[in-house]
Amino acid sequence: MHSKGEGGLAVDKAKAREWFEKAAAQGNDDAQNHLGILQTNGEGGLPVDPGKARGWWRKAAAQQHAEAEYELGNVHFEGWCGLAEDHKKAVEWWRKAAAQQHAKALCMLGVMHSLGRGGLAADVKKALECYRKAIALGDHHARLQVAHLHACGVAGGPRPPDGGLVGVVGPGPRRRGSPYTVIPDYNICVCVCVCVCVCVCVPFVYLFN
Repeated sequence: MHSKGEGGLAVDKAKAREWFEKAAAQGNDDAQNHLGILQTNGEGGLPVDPGKARGWWRKAAAQQHAEAEYELGNVHFEGWCGLAEDHKKAVEWWRKAAAQQHAKALCMLGVMHSLGRGGLAADVKKALECYRKAIALGDHHARLQVAHLHACGVAGGPRPPDGGLVGVVGPGPRRRGSPYTVIPDYNICVCVCVCVCVCVCVPFVYLFN
């Protein structure tokens, strides 16, 4: 509650950290995951320490904490926390999280199927399957990826050169606050919609005038 300012309490990351540390010492996986996030951002009086953040996530993931498994997938995808970039390892962690119906992990598996990375064959149908599962869990990023695939006309056909993805961001510095390493580019989405309208609607206007 201190971390989010809930229950009538003011946001106090330092106080939240104290309680998380007490719970984590007793093996609470959710507290361990939260400490990983605080350590990543350098919040709650903690210094930015990617190595310690990864350590907390590994402890939580050892207890099958889906969010921690997802974060470890991101770590390997980005080559962060002192690790080399390893898309296969990222896929392994995302699969574990996805098995627990983790929406963001499902979306990322869709991305990897679209691109044919991480040891996965390029397969638009499997990508769509992952995206649709993520959408059913309320993930709007997956919805945009599916919309883009349909706009490109590849939802039921061969993979386009870019995997049919919207705004792929490659490995780079960690950016907390963004839940995805693949972030939809809303400008591209707007451009796609405009192009569709121009190509489809304008001919009809001339036809009936």
